[in-house]
Amino acid sequence: MVVSKPLLRDRAAFLLAVLRELSASGGAPAGTLHVTHGEIAQIVASDRASVTRLLNKLEQEGVVELGYRSITLKDVGG
Repeated sequence: MVVSKPLLRDRAAFLLAVLRELSASGGAPAGTLHVTHGEIAQIVASDRASVTRLLNKLEQEGVVELGYRSITLKDVGG
């Protein structure tokens, strides 16, 4: 199966929207989530490896910053 870049971009956009929603509803500082990649995978009905690949891509693009059990959104207002 060939995955096109637009499809990959849609998945990344969906993941980012979920992260923004979690950030808005959480009690942590604005833009910071304290979750694992596995927990996010459960929320978005995906597997941990796919979520990790997408998060790494978003980090390379400067959209998020990944840390130990934390994800910081660089542009919370989005």
